[in-house]
Amino acid sequence: MSSTSQVRLIEAGPVSPVTLVVMSDPAHGIEATVAPAAGGEISSLKWQGQELLYRANLFEDPGAGGWRGRAPLLWPAVGRGYGPNRRHQVLVGGADPNQGSFWYKGVEWPMPIHGFAFRRSWAVIELGGEPRPWVWLRLRSDEETRRYYPFDFVLEVVHELRPGALRSTYRVQARSDGLICSFGNHLTLALPGDENAFDQTTVKVSSPAAHLLELYPPGLVTGISRPIPDLSRGGVRLADPAYLDAVVGGFTSAPARLEVRHPELPPIVVSQWGRRLAEPAPRPPAYESGPVEDDPFGLSPAHYHFVLWGSRTQRFFCPEPWYGLPDSLNRRDGIILLGAGESAEWVMEVRVGGEMELPS
Repeated sequence: MSSTSQVRLIEAGPVSPVTLVVMSDPAHGIEATVAPAAGGEISSLKWQGQELLYRANLFEDPGAGGWRGRAPLLWPAVGRGYGPNRRHQVLVGGADPNQGSFWYKGVEWPMPIHGFAFRRSWAVIELGGEPRPWVWLRLRSDEETRRYYPFDFVLEVVHELRPGALRSTYRVQARSDGLICSFGNHLTLALPGDENAFDQTTVKVSSPAAHLLELYPPGLVTGISRPIPDLSRGGVRLADPAYLDAVVGGFTSAPARLEVRHPELPPIVVSQWGRRLAEPAPRPPAYESGPVEDDPFGLSPAHYHFVLWGSRTQRFFCPEPWYGLPDSLNRRDGIILLGAGESAEWVMEVRVGGEMELPS
């Protein structure tokens, strides 16, 4: 096998072929696939030939009770949120909880669960293999997005391979004033083996102040939290169903990190960080999107969360990095606020085969 990194295009899907961008780095044993037309998402991630994502490159509907899998971007909302009218319809009237809304300047705007970015086709701006494999995608506001979201924007992502890691840098520029948004990714890991192997999977986070946020149906936070010291010590096991539908907070510095260990997988470390951009970012791949210690433009660590969600029977687990919380657009808490012409970025990195670095 060649040790040279590369980027190539392939067609996938037996029913409706989808053009995919495959980035490979044989020297470090990592390969990632991106689906521009399917939300610009990461649709496959392999380490030493082993697939790590659930339902990788399967774009057909999973059917009732199934989960789509892969690693879609959550934007401009994370989770569910309800303006006053929709809240009553859902909590009292039994309306579909996945169809939410948010209130802005006297209007209640419809907003589906996790936003709309992963439901849209993204344009490929450029791709390359040097100095590392990368692809640059873009989504612009249009008549369709304005049905949900009264802001003009340019949203971009650069997916790139680093030694032993996949890094996705999302950047949003406001083209109208008062833009509000949160960021997240529904990273979905496929856990091989039987239910015993699933139960032995451990999760650990980088913050000694980690706590769980209490939830109430249909997936909103109460504002009550409880400390979980084991989350930052030896870790917790997925044998406890409490960690298959949970929100972890309590991060005090960036990057916020979470480590997953499974008997049949290499260690997987998911990190997130972000910042406001004081000046226009250089074109990829010349920029550097790594975390900056004591960054004066950094996003608030208090709003970094990891949502834990999974299925023991379907053998998947989602260690979802979020900047924000359910209903953030309505509560105006855990959001990024931008004036016209201002920009911000949010970064997710998935590192395979390494140890989790703890804050100094």
